[in-house]
Amino acid sequence: MDTTLSQELDLVADPEDQALEFLARSCELRSYFQYFANRTDCAGIRWAVQAGTIVTARQVIGELLFDTGAPVKIVAPIHGTLVKTYDPNVAELPHRPSQPIALFLARR
Repeated sequence: MDTTLSQELDLVADPEDQALEFLARSCELRSYFQYFANRTDCAGIRWAVQAGTIVTARQVIGELLFDTGAPVKIVAPIHGTLVKTYDPNVAELPHRPSQPIALFLARR
């Protein structure tokens, strides 16, 4: 399966600091397991846009909230339509390999 880390990866030096990954084949943004296994204090997601919004690559579409420390921006990995947003059970993020965060439809 074609997996790439989210576009925001170039802003972090260590891959373990990367919270999300983008599955190009399914246009799905998912939680990056290793990040949440090391940081178990995620308190939720605050969305800045809603499903149906046309977004551009690298546009901030929301943020991951944490009990300690600053929020982590969620950026759109591609140009397209944000089809669906998910609000996973944050208590499960450190224990499950990957959770869906957002689904996109690529703009052609």
